[in-house]
Amino acid sequence: MAEVIKYETIFFVIGIAAGLILILPFFSALVFAAVFAFMLYSIHKQLTKYMSETVSAALLTFLAMAVVITFLGFGAKLILDELATVYSYFIGLDFETLFAGREDLAASFEALSGFVFTKLISYSSSFVSKLPSLAVSFVVFVFSLFFFIRDGEKTFLWVEKNLPLAEATKKGIFRDIRNYASAFINVWLVIGAVQALMAAIGFYLFGIPYPIVAGIIVGLLSILPSVGPFALYLPVGVYYLNTDPVIGAGILIYGGIVGSVLDYVIRPYLAGKWSNAHPLVILLGVFGGLVFLGPAGFIVGPIVLLIATSFLTEIGLRRAV
Repeated sequence: MAEVIKYETIFFVIGIAAGLILILPFFSALVFAAVFAFMLYSIHKQLTKYMSETVSAALLTFLAMAVVITFLGFGAKLILDELATVYSYFIGLDFETLFAGREDLAASFEALSGFVFTKLISYSSSFVSKLPSLAVSFVVFVFSLFFFIRDGEKTFLWVEKNLPLAEATKKGIFRDIRNYASAFINVWLVIGAVQALMAAIGFYLFGIPYPIVAGIIVGLLSILPSVGPFALYLPVGVYYLNTDPVIGAGILIYGGIVGSVLDYVIRPYLAGKWSNAHPLVILLGVFGGLVFLGPAGFIVGPIVLLIATSFLTEIGLRRAV
């Protein structure tokens, strides 16, 4: 019997590893589809009172797809416009006049600006070359979202039932996953809203035009994993450094402090508090996930650490007994 269990465990691990290798190219698409499905599930349950589960899932998928396409189009246009503005600004700078009498500083800043924009052009070219794979990932996202909305709860319960672990360990792991998923969605949206409010206040206090628009953009950027609000604060601050150094430096410092504290201190703290997990576990999961898994790691990293800590906790409790 022990030999049978051992071989079953080996084949289970091999199967999981093979499956992960196959889905790895679409990992981010699957994770974000799962997050969207989780957010839309309560609406789905209400809609199923008036229509079939398939029709409800298809309707919500279509609406989510429309929102994502609109958001990506708006975001791409915004980023390109900002880059064009900053590029035009730097091209027009005369560093020798700006740093009169300091040829070394003029040469350093000129070389730095050239390096930065060379990198931006390189990244843009790389992005264009990845468009076919991004299109495939988007298709995977759409179909995954449909099936996660329609069958997600049944799949989750099936995995919970059939996972080859002790019952107490499974209960602890899935309890932590449910708690963190709910906390993550709530904190994610709340921090995005607070970032929007703080950006609008900052732009208004420093006398920068369009504070409401800036607030909306910063809120959306805060929600995007691995992007963050500094993607707007940085070009705006750099633009004002030459025309009004006080405003430029002020908005850079303000954005750096407020954006960093909200995203990397308060967000992990609230996510940990609301999910009954230690904030350090959430923080390490966020940064570790981003490094090893890319944007999806922002979501998956803390879950992996929560599963590990829950697993170790249950083993420790069993040994203590």
